[in-house]
Parts: sequence; C-alpha cells; structure tokens
Amino acid sequence: MRTAANSRAIDPDRPVVLGFAIAPAVTGVVALVLAFVGPLSGSGSIPLGVFLVCVVQIVGYLATRNSDVAILSKAWLIMLVATAGLLPLVSLQASLLREPYVSMERHSATPSVIATAIVVLFLVVVAVWCIVSLWSVSEVTSLSFGPLALLVPALLGVQDTIGQRTALQALAEASLFAAGATVLAWSLPRRVRSLVPPIALATQVALLWAAGRGPSFPETNGNIVTSLYWITVIATAALIVVAPVVSAWLRRAIEHLEEAEHPRRRETDGGSIPK
Repeated sequence: MRTAANSRAIDPDRPVVLGFAIAPAVTGVVALVLAFVGPLSGSGSIPLGVFLVCVVQIVGYLATRNSDVAILSKAWLIMLVATAGLLPLVSLQASLLREPYVSMERHSATPSVIATAIVVLFLVVVAVWCIVSLWSVSEVTSLSFGPLALLVPALLGVQDTIGQRTALQALAEASLFAAGATVLAWSLPRRVRSLVPPIALATQVALLWAAGRGPSFPETNGNIVTSLYWITVIATAALIVVAPVVSAWLRRAIEHLEEAEHPRRRETDGGSIPK
C-alpha cells in the first residue's frame, strides 16, 4: 500500500508549491512592518513604504531568476505586479466607488465604470500570463494568482479613504493570507490543491463582511456602485477558478504534441536510406 510519505516523494511539484509561498510571505511581513513605521507609511507625496516593498520584491526577483529555482522568480514578479500595478488601480477604483452621488441617473458613474473595467482587464491579463508561464506546474497557477485575487476584496472593503498605511495593511493582509493558503495547498494531495485559492477567497470575503468591510457604500449612490463591486469580485473569483483548469488543459495539450512529435523524430533520424 502506498504511504503518504511515498505519495509526497513522487510529487515533483511539491517543493515548487511551497516555494511559491515565500514571495507573498516576505511581502506581507515587510508591508505589515512598514505600515507601522510613521515616516514610511504617512500620507506624503511619495509612497515610500510601497516603494520599499517593491524594492524588496525586485531584489527577490533578481536573486532567483538565474538560480536553480528560477521558476520562483515568477512568484516575485507576480507580487511586484500586485504591489506596483493592482494596488494603485483598485485603490483608485475603491475611492471612486465611495464618492457621494455616484449613479447612472446623475451621469456621474462614468469614472467608476472605467476604473472597474481597467481593473478587470488588468486581472485578466495577469491571469493569462500566469496560465501561459506556469503551464508546466498547472496546480501552481491559481496559487500564484491568489495574492492578486485576495487583494481585490481587501481594498474594496476599506470604508475610509485609502492612504498609504491602509494600502500597506491591505497588501499585508492579502499577501499573508495567500502565503498561508499556499502552505495549506502544499500539505494537501495534488488533485485538490487548485481548490484552496477559491476557498481562501470565499473565506476572506465572508470574514470581511463579518468585520463590516463588505459592499457598503454611501446611501446617496445608485445601484450601479454595488453592481460594479460585485462585477469585480465575481470576475476575480471566476479567474481564480478557471485559471488552473485552462493551465491543466494547456499542459496536457503541449505534452500530447510533444509525445506525437517524438515518433516523427525517430522516423526521421532512423529512417532507411533509399537504395
């Protein structure tokens, strides 16, 4: 009978899964520390705290891209994209959604609609990149996309104006939650790992609602604001569910093409010379 130890030993992707927890864990710890350092998390014209988080992520990327664990550089790159790209975009979207008197009737919803469309498009592009670049370890795809997915409700649930300290706290919350989910996935059998990120996202949304950080907007706003919130959250959830499925399909398709190509190469290399 196959033991649990033997099952882990024959799983070549298990170390990679655990390695993908390093980048969000380091990002979360650094962001959390900087959030409580006054001069670095204040409301200055230059977001020094966020900038320092990006510096740490760039160092992590450069340190791993040419090493024996080069695939882990993708985790650092994804965290950099989350911090330097998604963080300001969702912060702007959240601020626009909480502006008073946003409604279709008043013709004041256009900025919120555009911001939502940009955020969703950004998430789609990153999800496609994760699928294409991580097809060889398809069960890592949703785990790598997890920090971005968890960052969306964390920021949209902020009730006040999003300053640098609030943004760092949201980044720390999403990153540490994603790191924990990745470690949990590492400890589970390979066939169920892709279920962990969607469950983590659903758990996070439920916890945010329980803490009063759900879809609550000014009463003067129209229904379009709540609709845009749900469009963003549902699109994020759909991407984190679909990404590993598409990545696994792409992996099987590429492996099938490679297997079909081997007989042709053998026939070409070992074919008889015509007399």
